[in-house]
Amino acid sequence: MMKFKANILFVWCIYWMLCASHVNANDKGCPFESAQLGYDIAACTNENGVDILKLMPPAQDLYEANLDRLPTFIVSGGDLSSVLKVVGNGEKKRYNDLIALPNPSEILHFDDGSDAVKRKIAMPNWTLLDVKDVVYGRPDGSEGAGVVCSTHERKIEAVYVAVSQCNSFYESDVIKLKAILQSLDSGNDATRS
Repeated sequence: MMKFKANILFVWCIYWMLCASHVNANDKGCPFESAQLGYDIAACTNENGVDILKLMPPAQDLYEANLDRLPTFIVSGGDLSSVLKVVGNGEKKRYNDLIALPNPSEILHFDDGSDAVKRKIAMPNWTLLDVKDVVYGRPDGSEGAGVVCSTHERKIEAVYVAVSQCNSFYESDVIKLKAILQSLDSGNDATRS
């Protein structure tokens, strides 16, 4: 019984945390503890009852194709279709409606992620909605830098949560993505309705 109450309290805190609306990055009102995950809060907004939290990696030297500074989005709301509408499906040169890939004219391949990639980033209790493998070309036409973009979704009590991120798919990137998902996870086996 005590574990159930703790889970309910945790889910309520996550919901409250994700439902902070109309808070800009300079305000201290956005309650997400992103610093422990290695991200900076860039924006907290609300669109038609759907909360959107934009996280950025901390400022550092930029690498090839600015791929190290792509944002992570946590989108939440009471209606799955509204959450997915905000995330969107984008166009070929964008991952989705939230994440615009830099230098789209330099993209050599934009493909569905392989089964091996999907297995590596799969998380218990989360549905992997989409995975794309994006490879940029070098000036000589060969393959260059690349990213793996993914969107995970889960219902936590009455709140649908979608996490969308593109990363270089190094082991440390996968660990950071899973840390975000774990920080949002309620710790119980709540199922989607």
